[in-house]
Amino acid sequence: KEAALGVLGLLSSNCCLLQILLNYFNVGCAGFSILDPYRPTFLSLTMTGLIIQFTQSWRNQKRLLTKRNMMTLIMVLGLTFLPEILRYRNTISPLQSSHLEDDQLKPFLLDIPGLSCEGCVDNVRKTLLKLDGVREVTVSLKDKNAIVYPKRLSSLTPQDLEKTTASIGFESKSRE
Repeated sequence: KEAALGVLGLLSSNCCLLQILLNYFNVGCAGFSILDPYRPTFLSLTMTGLIIQFTQSWRNQKRLLTKRNMMTLIMVLGLTFLPEILRYRNTISPLQSSHLEDDQLKPFLLDIPGLSCEGCVDNVRKTLLKLDGVREVTVSLKDKNAIVYPKRLSSLTPQDLEKTTASIGFESKSRE
């Protein structure tokens, strides 16, 4: 039962965890976003499965919060809502605490049409942050772009950014 719920949780996340693992090995987007139209169905099946497991636990042991139920619940909900967790992490920015003079630097805007899931967004963000001269990066799945904030006195160019995204399988074009 727990394995089936785990698979449903993974499918509910559009296989986000698998994409993150592929990103670790520098594989580009695997196209799991094709599961997007089915996500509500997978979410419903996952929640129904959890309700059935808790109901059976109550009938058999007169307890809902067994160790097994809690571990399954944490695993399944973690997998299911991984895209939302990544979306939140990818949208918060420490730039609010920056010095005013740094904010005067002009950010670079990159269009990245190949972005299709939060795992891809996370991969692009992490990769761009590793570049010398990059202070902060904001990547938007909805807008399919990245805003790259350079450090002061940085020699970063739009071509550096385009080359970097291409190295992980995402073609990009700088917009001025």
